Formats: sequence, C-alpha cells, structure tokens
Amino acid sequence: MKTIFGIVAAGLLSGSALCSPTSKISWFLYDEERGAWCGFTSEAAFQDKANKEKPLASARVKLVSGTPSEITYQVQPESGDWVIADRYSFLPGRISLKRATIFAQTGMQVIQRAIIRRGVATRLQLLSVRNVDGSSAGIKDVDVPLVPFKEDASQFHFLPIALALAKRPAMMLCGPRGTP
Repeated sequence: MKTIFGIVAAGLLSGSALCSPTSKISWFLYDEERGAWCGFTSEAAFQDKANKEKPLASARVKLVSGTPSEITYQVQPESGDWVIADRYSFLPGRISLKRATIFAQTGMQVIQRAIIRRGVATRLQLLSVRNVDGSSAGIKDVDVPLVPFKEDASQFHFLPIALALAKRPAMMLCGPRGTP
C-alpha cells in the first residue's frame, strides 16, 4: 500500500505538497478492528501504522485556515487488484475531483475527472490511460471499478478528526465508529 500510495500521491499531488504557514496536513487510515478512522499529524507515524496494518482505505487532508482545501482519499479491495485515489480540490463554488485508478497486475493507470457543484457531480470524464512507465495504453477490455465518489465534504467521516487535530497538539486521534 505504501508503494502504491507513493506512486498515486506523486502523480496526483504534484505541486500541492508544499504548505503555506496557515495550512495543516493530516493523514488517515481506516482501522478495521476499531471500525474507526485514525488521524496522524506525522506522515512518518501514519506510514509506520499503515505498513503494519495494511489498511484498505486511507486519506490525506490539507486544511488552510481551518477549511478543507484538498482531500486525497484512497481505497482498494482486499485482493489488492486495484487502487483508486481520489483528489478533491475545494474551490469557490465547486469541488474538482481527479480520480486515478491503478491496476496492480498490469500497472495501467486510468485518470478521470469530475466537477461537483452543490452536491451534484458531472459524470467522470476520461483524461488519460497510461502504463506506470508513462507510455500510452488503451482502455479497451478494461473494467474500471465502479466505486462511488463523495459529492460533499460531510461524506468524509474523518474530516471532523482532521479539524480536531488542527486545533490540538495530538500526534494521533481516532474518531467514532464510522465507515470508510
């Protein structure tokens, strides 16, 4: 999961990893045992926990002045056949979604995007289909997993934990029971 998250993060988050003085970043994993999201203020602590637990869902939240500016949400099945990473960029009047689907066996990456306004999303548009090495690939005979995306920030069960972490010096905080 760490390797895939690194690949997806490099592609999706390029240019957004730098933080302004008023921004806070936190990392999350869904703890199956607790049935809850756990947030970390340290990427190293998050990676350590993720390497041990191999979560099926994880996230990264960037808050600017206490408001979400970007959320990257990643999910995969237990089989590990594919990984979907959604990057939500919160812009005035809309949310821009960029989705990367990576297939483990072929290394193929399918990049799509949608725009969300007032809780209503456009259909996912295909932007590119590439192999991990960057060469073009065809989407013919590829079944892209039908994983619904979030249409409103309130659908992210870990967001209240991110807001709490931004106000406290805690290194880790787990929230109430929820769903990935």
